Amino acid sequence: MITTLLKHEWMRTRGLVGAVAAAATLAVAVGTGLAFTELPVLSQLGSALAIVVLVALLPLAQIALAFDFWRSSFRRTGYFTHSLPIRGGTIFWTKLLWGAIVTVGLLVLNVLLVALFWAAFGPVLDLSRNFFADISTVFELMPASFTTAMILMVVLSGFGWLAQLYFAATLGSGRALGRFGIGGPVIVYVAMYMIVQAVMFAGILLFPFGLEFVPGNGGTMLDYNLVNYNVLNDMLSPEASQTMPLGFLPVLLVVLLVSVIWSTRIWNRKVALA
Repeated sequence: MITTLLKHEWMRTRGLVGAVAAAATLAVAVGTGLAFTELPVLSQLGSALAIVVLVALLPLAQIALAFDFWRSSFRRTGYFTHSLPIRGGTIFWTKLLWGAIVTVGLLVLNVLLVALFWAAFGPVLDLSRNFFADISTVFELMPASFTTAMILMVVLSGFGWLAQLYFAATLGSGRALGRFGIGGPVIVYVAMYMIVQAVMFAGILLFPFGLEFVPGNGGTMLDYNLVNYNVLNDMLSPEASQTMPLGFLPVLLVVLLVSVIWSTRIWNRKVALA
């Protein structure tokens, strides 16, 4: 049944996903072409266009997926969704899984587009035109544990934000806020954003540990040590800190769990449709 639901999600969203991917590819290709001209104004405009698209691709795509999730779940087409003889939580998890699959696919596309743009932009940074060769060199100079942790954190952050968007769409479409239309999810997301920021700051205070980056040895360019970290001292210090706080990570994990569990409970109960 989940396979059938995933197929339905693919057929329903392929136009949206294809349009996003095609627009991003075209924009980066045009930006890269302009950057290759090395003309003062055109090359700068091309580089700016490519960089903006590369930075904005995943966030905008996830917002588009969240809007589609809201429209197909809680507007008129939601009647068909909730008429399926399937537990609501299963439908929610399938939609979230499909959103995660699309996110991973667009992340791969983003890396390929970075490699395309790098062919023109790399020499500006006194690097080669081969992005994969340059990034491999960087990874070789980093501790393997750090590289793995960074990749996992990027994936977790992307999935976590998608779960938050879907949660905002779900809670914001309830009987209390559903009458505001798209404003309901927006209200929930803004409130959740402010709460999460405050809780993350509290997490950094209550979990006073961080990674201090130091020059590497034994073949690595960079290494790190687990140290005590006081965010208040860091804020008052005139010098830039070389320490990354870790207290926000448990908070992100808790927010992810709360988002998916609460959303599942709502979907398993009566859902209000507009």
